[in-house]
Amino acid sequence: MKFFIILVLVTVVFAATTPQKYKDAYELYKNKNYEESVILFNELINEDNDDFYSGNAYYWLGMIDYNSKKYQESVLKFLKVLTCKNEWKYADAMLKIANCYERLDMNDKAMIYYDEILKLKTKNEKLVSDQVLEIAKSKKGE
Repeated sequence: MKFFIILVLVTVVFAATTPQKYKDAYELYKNKNYEESVILFNELINEDNDDFYSGNAYYWLGMIDYNSKKYQESVLKFLKVLTCKNEWKYADAMLKIANCYERLDMNDKAMIYYDEILKLKTKNEKLVSDQVLEIAKSKKGE
């Protein structure tokens, strides 16, 4: 019960501190209104002095390119995620980079990012979800 209460409190605090521009941009993304979403995510990146939400914004910009099959552009956005403070998106970004490289028929490069996911899990197991870990392991043949 204590865990549940703490989880709810953390969720409420996080939701309360999330910038409205990020919420709006993500809502536009979910509704596939990519053009307006891109504008807001880019504005957020330019305004995000502490660099926390920039990582998330770059991730969703990468997803917009990925969904549009612009894999090289997508890789560039996902690589930007890895330069931001928010490490919680690192594993997801690495997975998407690997996916992009596979789609570009650059499997050697994809394997580098599957390896990076495994290294990240060793560094901090909380940063890599079980689902992402299983995908990386299966791609590595483990």
